[in-house]
This record gives sequence, C-alpha cells and structure tokens, in this order.
Amino acid sequence: MALVTWPDYFPKPQLRFKTSVDDPVLRTAMDKGHKARSQFPIPVFNVSFTVRMTEEQFQYFQSWHIHKINNGADWFNMPVRLGSVITQQEVRFRRMYKTDHSEAYRVSITMELEQRTDSVPDETAYDSWAAAQ
Repeated sequence: MALVTWPDYFPKPQLRFKTSVDDPVLRTAMDKGHKARSQFPIPVFNVSFTVRMTEEQFQYFQSWHIHKINNGADWFNMPVRLGSVITQQEVRFRRMYKTDHSEAYRVSITMELEQRTDSVPDETAYDSWAAAQ
C-alpha cells in the first residue's frame, strides 16, 4: 500500500527546525562494566518544526491527521530538510502535535517527526569517500 503524502494544500514546514538522532546503542550496566548492543540498524532522525495554517486549514489538518494517518501512528511522505536540500522523506509523528492560536485566524502547529528513510551513505560509499581523502 502506498504511503499517504503531505497534501499540497497544507503549508510547507518553516525553514527553522531542530533535529536530533536517537542513540542506536542500548547500554546496560553490568558487574564488570557495560554491555552495549545495537537496537536498530540505521539511526532514527527526529525533526521538530512549526507549520502556520489558517483556522480552516487547521480543521482539515485535524481530519487528515485522524483519518488519513491514523492519529499520527502511520508513516507518510513529507518534504523535510536534509542539510541544505528539502526532499520527500518517510516520517511519522513522534508525539501529538501542539498548537498555538495566539494570532487571529492563524494556527502554529509544532510537530516532532521521526524519519525512517536512511539518508546516511552506506558503508561502501563511506569506504570510497575515505579512500579518496
């Protein structure tokens, strides 16, 4: 089944955003030091940003969020900035969005998204790049 895409009639994310990466290594304290093991094969990137909408757009955003992406539980495609480039990425909501209705007829939605698209070069690409340095 194809993933739902962030609709063109909703505004794009603003350029100011925050990113973080979940630690892929699970560390457990043991009697003789720490044990470390990988939790997942690629890093999970988290992106937080704001989208400004009209009240009407926000009403339909709520409907889209509930009916099209299962209250944010399902993955969907959305334009996300990676470095200096904005590309379509597979994302899902990490937690429920927050709203700010302080401006008349405008809604600011703060979203935290989890990216699952592997945007990190693979080991072969890294080895080739490192050898050329």
